Amino acid sequence: MQGYTLETLETSVQGTAAPSTVDAPGPANVSPSIPTVSSDAEALEAIIDRRGIRNVLECLMTICNCKAEHLRENWQDEPAAKAWEKVAKSLYRPAYVARDVN
Repeated sequence: MQGYTLETLETSVQGTAAPSTVDAPGPANVSPSIPTVSSDAEALEAIIDRRGIRNVLECLMTICNCKAEHLRENWQDEPAAKAWEKVAKSLYRPAYVARDVN
């Protein structure tokens, strides 16, 4: 693995276009613009374009394993830790398959 972290990947897309927003009706104290799901998808696509799908999947595996470790060490929540480890393991095969994707 190349050692990418979430911060590394997020930093790689800083300076890209502002996220899409929609006008949201509501009370005056609520922001008139709410980011849409598509803006998250666009940001993720930009990260994949810059770093590659394999690196993104490997980063997600690392994040999942870190979450598992945190839950186990700080909350003694073994079932949740195992669930995060299961998610990490499920990403291994797609990351391997993506090794040849440019």
